Amino acid sequence: MREKGVSLVEILVAVFILLSSMLPLWGLMGSSHRQVIRFSEEIIASQLTVEILEQIRNSKAVNVFLNQNNSFSFTLTSDSTISLGNQSAAPLLIKVGTFESYLEPKLTITGEVVNNKYLPDKTIGCIVTLVMKYKSKEGKELEYKLRGFVNGKL
Repeated sequence: MREKGVSLVEILVAVFILLSSMLPLWGLMGSSHRQVIRFSEEIIASQLTVEILEQIRNSKAVNVFLNQNNSFSFTLTSDSTISLGNQSAAPLLIKVGTFESYLEPKLTITGEVVNNKYLPDKTIGCIVTLVMKYKSKEGKELEYKLRGFVNGKL
């Protein structure tokens, strides 16, 4: 008479079926983890650029972009301050937030002065473009670009 129970072959077949169904799920978990990291890096870059643009908007410092080459480039460090404008006049100081050091963000700020359509000698503001180049955790070069209008008087 045969005893009731599970043979070793049946256990091995069950384990093989279980593992073969789990392997694709483990692969999905790894790729989704990489996507989450990439999205978080993009969110950090967007937060930094929005933060800097808002500080420029709040200062209404359109004159920073006049009588210059209208372009400023910086290598950002976490929790630091950058200075826009020439040093003879009062420069616009912008506070940079915190971020992971591996990002190594490089920021370029350009401003394009916008004159009044009906009074061309009157400036109404400028269009500020911020381009942030940064590195992912894997070392891949990425870029985030943001444009905004800064209303201001000279």
